[in-house]
Amino acid sequence: MLLLATLIGVILLYIVIRKLSDRADARGGFQMQKRPPKLVEAIIDPREAAALLLVQLAVYRGDVSVNHKQVIIEEMQKYLYIDDAEAEGLYSFGRMGVGQLQDVTPSLHRLLKPIEQSLTLAEMKDLVRMMETVALAESGPLPIQRKLIADVRKRLHLSEVGDSSPL
Repeated sequence: MLLLATLIGVILLYIVIRKLSDRADARGGFQMQKRPPKLVEAIIDPREAAALLLVQLAVYRGDVSVNHKQVIIEEMQKYLYIDDAEAEGLYSFGRMGVGQLQDVTPSLHRLLKPIEQSLTLAEMKDLVRMMETVALAESGPLPIQRKLIADVRKRLHLSEVGDSSPL
């Protein structure tokens, strides 16, 4: 009698599991839910990418100083031809993005896509100048800042055009 009850229990358990499995298959299976795209994947505006790079350079020194923030905003106004409000907005976007990513270096190839696709050679050189100015703002560049700038130069093929640089 106990054997019969166990057998019936196993059969019922099998049927329940089979039904649940069939329902899951009908809905597309047990799939992981799609994650929203990473911030870097969603960036299509080269100005936003530039803001992330500039803020990253400042963050390499620790907390962003008032001086560093001012230099970033002034450089964006100078080269991106934007007003105070837009520069502050881009700076805030850069702070948020770097806070989310921790370090942009691993995503550099994706981050530079909108820059490569949208900017002229002269504008790309301006971006590197902006980065160099930010790196020089607080007692000279750190090795990690130099590396990021060198990686950007290499990725944008600027080292091949004979551009002189203080870094």
